Amino acid sequence: ATFTSIANGNWSSAATWSGGVVPPSCASDIVINHTVTADVAGYANNLTINSTGNLVATNPVTVTGTFLMNSGATYTHANLSSASTTIFAGTESFNASSTIIVNNWFNANVPLATGVSGDFGNITINASLANWDQDGMFAPAKIKGTLTVQSGSLNMDDGTGMTTSLTLNDVVITGTGHILFQRGANRNFTLVTGNFTDNST
Repeated sequence: ATFTSIANGNWSSAATWSGGVVPPSCASDIVINHTVTADVAGYANNLTINSTGNLVATNPVTVTGTFLMNSGATYTHANLSSASTTIFAGTESFNASSTIIVNNWFNANVPLATGVSGDFGNITINASLANWDQDGMFAPAKIKGTLTVQSGSLNMDDGTGMTTSLTLNDVVITGTGHILFQRGANRNFTLVTGNFTDNST
């Protein structure tokens, strides 16, 4: 069955879904057109977030099929589950104009891109991790939208990936955000960005 949101609300509320039925704990196809908060664990075979949709995952949502984010779609990761075994457990397709917001992350040693097969759109980091290492997994050019770091420290490669080039679009460092582009073994490095804004503390 396919369950489509018809109003802003909680995942566990029947009023949120077409047909007035809450999606079951077995995997169904889910379509998000509104702001839906996963106040309970959710399960999907295929998950689609459309331009007006924002899935706020305060509890884990597990996708076993395709996770599709269309232009303008937003996914807010706000739980401490392992993303590679929940929301990124299937196959991902993210439009360049979609947005992933990370408010919580379970382990600073596990990169955001772990388990993600394709490119990203906009990424906003709002997780207060002291040194969140990405192991070079965004190289050479996997972020197609704007990278924003609002809090925490984002380390693009501590030497694990041994990256020598990274191409980003617009970069915004704000709030208490902090970014390192390369650490580890001494090596050449080419960084290309679009607009670069740093008004952080």
